[in-house]
Amino acid sequence: MLGTNGGFKKLMEAFDLERCGNATMSLGQAAGALEQVLEYVQEREQFGKPIVDFQAVQLN
Repeated sequence: MLGTNGGFKKLMEAFDLERCGNATMSLGQAAGALEQVLEYVQEREQFGKPIVDFQAVQLN
């Protein structure tokens, strides 16, 4: 399947590109999650004020 003409090396090079793509997708998902969390903590209220105003939310 891989042959004798450097097939294994080419396969490993393709994995390098795949790793970069996976890292990029993960960063994009994390950025999207952060955006959703920021919206949520500004909208959600507890004890009559947004939870973004609480110290525990601000520090983490």
